[in-house]
Amino acid sequence: MSKHIKVNGCLLQINKQWRDLKRKQKQLILELARHEYEQFLRTHEKLPTHNSKEQLINKVYDLIEAQKIWIPYGEVYRVLCSLIAKWNRKQERIEQERLERSEFLEDNIEKISKALERLKAGNEKYLMENANIGNTSQQLREQTAKDGQVPYAVIITCSDSRVIPESIFSAGIGELFVIRSAGFTVDNTAMGSIEYAVVHLGVPLIVVMGHTHCGAVDTAMKHEIISGKLRLIIREISKVIGKETNPYIAVKLNVKNGCEIIESAKLPAMTVGAVYHIDSGRVEFL
Repeated sequence: MSKHIKVNGCLLQINKQWRDLKRKQKQLILELARHEYEQFLRTHEKLPTHNSKEQLINKVYDLIEAQKIWIPYGEVYRVLCSLIAKWNRKQERIEQERLERSEFLEDNIEKISKALERLKAGNEKYLMENANIGNTSQQLREQTAKDGQVPYAVIITCSDSRVIPESIFSAGIGELFVIRSAGFTVDNTAMGSIEYAVVHLGVPLIVVMGHTHCGAVDTAMKHEIISGKLRLIIREISKVIGKETNPYIAVKLNVKNGCEIIESAKLPAMTVGAVYHIDSGRVEFL
């Protein structure tokens, strides 16, 4: 099949031909283009521009012809040029965000390490004490009321009454930014709170902390039918743990999912997972 170049007199007709393609054919063309684009990135480790872009489009057009889909070359060229430009811009943003995050972690590795060690040391104190030894003094209340909060870590955990982050980490007023929900799910509301802590308060460390004997995870694991709004939480956890029957592994899968959701936001902070053992009081960092 000969290749057709778009000209002014054919513009309306060609655009109509593209619009009239069946939806499945359009989807197939876009999938072919996306696959070849990603293959190019893996092979060359750079963005397609100028001559390489032309070669990429020609290869996609040959694949389209092989599928016995007729569409003028000029229209395919126009659409793919637009898509490649869009995909290139997205890749540039991703790379810029990756570099910025890498630089942040490198510049703040000491701050992040200190925050993590502080949590671990706090948990050790908790294991040796019968009460929370964090600072909750009147002086600190007045100071934080005047100067604001400066937490060193974000803790995303369950609403379970047996899980008390401030006690578990021997923390006082203004030290931890705690976000809690049944099943420690990371939804849009939780993400908004995390972003506030990281971006506006400068918190360098995020901990997603599940716990043993979690009622929400156990319910999801048993695939019980739940009514009301609770079913939304159980449904999300069920998707994550699948057919897992080991409660401990299921909790870790839910923790891992929460970490991945947070990591996908590419915030300037480090995210780690943990499991709190409610019988011993020990926090296991993953």
